[in-house]
Amino acid sequence: MKKFFKLFEAMHCITIIALIAIIGFSMAACNDSGGGNETPTTPTTPVNYSLDGVWGSPNGTQITVNDSSAVYSKFVPTTGSGYWEDAVNRGLVTVGTRYWQNITSTGNLTWSGQQLGIWTNTSNPNVATGTGWGNCTITMNSNGQTINVIAVYDNGNTNDTWTRVPAYSLDGVWEAPNGTQITVNGSSAVYSKFVPTTGSGYWEDAVNRGLVTVGTKFWQYLTSTGNLTWSGQQLGIFYNTSNPNVATGTGWGNCTITMNSNGQTINVIATYDNGNTNVTWTRVTTPSLDGVWEGSNSGTRVTVNGSTGVFSAVGSYSAGYMSDAISKGYIAVGRQIWWNITPAGNLTWTGQHLMISYDPSNSNVATGTYSDNCTFKLSADGQTLSITGVSSAPYTRR
Repeated sequence: MKKFFKLFEAMHCITIIALIAIIGFSMAACNDSGGGNETPTTPTTPVNYSLDGVWGSPNGTQITVNDSSAVYSKFVPTTGSGYWEDAVNRGLVTVGTRYWQNITSTGNLTWSGQQLGIWTNTSNPNVATGTGWGNCTITMNSNGQTINVIAVYDNGNTNDTWTRVPAYSLDGVWEAPNGTQITVNGSSAVYSKFVPTTGSGYWEDAVNRGLVTVGTKFWQYLTSTGNLTWSGQQLGIFYNTSNPNVATGTGWGNCTITMNSNGQTINVIATYDNGNTNVTWTRVTTPSLDGVWEGSNSGTRVTVNGSTGVFSAVGSYSAGYMSDAISKGYIAVGRQIWWNITPAGNLTWTGQHLMISYDPSNSNVATGTYSDNCTFKLSADGQTLSITGVSSAPYTRR
């Protein structure tokens, strides 16, 4: 008997002082008219009722819909799901695999189509035997941000909710022209790197007095206001006009953020009582080892998540003791092979690597495991991983 399993598991001013943008690119004097610190008004924008775009499942898996079909655009394997890991390892499902097909509008905010599923034998649920299709109905919430999908198969139904993923997210690291960096997470941003503006007394004073530090909030109340636009509030530094080298405090101004269509730059206009600041920030790409890596000479695969990597497939090895290590369980799917992975520079990480000991008098016998320090070096294109410090062939990103 076949059994079906579903696939997945963004002011109050001080009297007689002037306000200046905290990164020091443009100045704006602040009058004593009061106001301040209010949440910006979010403009009314049209609701997007199209299925086209990117949708995320609760576990982080994403699909991209275009017209009448959808494909996987991001995988987040379900921990402990043998059939899932087997399907991925055997190439039954990959980034680019079609997930929905024949999508047709059937009414106001409803669609029908077909949804992909994985088949497995009940006698061995850790082995995926193939894929198939089930009819599905899609119903969108009135806010256009979530969809409920019910898929019907021979042996039962699946019922899942997907959430719309903005085409481009503000989340991540952004850098100003002087090298200062902020890190955006959800509705706020904090300073993650300081590069003081040369000759800016108020800036240096603010830093020295602890008014701004790494970790200080720079944006708050960030809200999407349309395609590639957001509103919120931006931090500023107050100083006394009679002594511009002394910072007297901090405050907030409303800001608008507009992202370039390539998602790599944003223009930010912050409005204070007496004027505006206008700064362009550039996205800082942070390379990651996260994902699936395949050994070039063995077929072994390692799935990296954060600071650890575990075997997601075990290949074959020419050394006899390695085969013995597999038979003894020293090497097995789910076991850590890399750990304590820590950034150590541009495209470089350090960590520890699982090693196999063997009997010198009989190289076909594995006697145990130990760890050794190693260095991971990622190629400029992010597709090849070399490991030094241990005897290991390069890995290729899957």
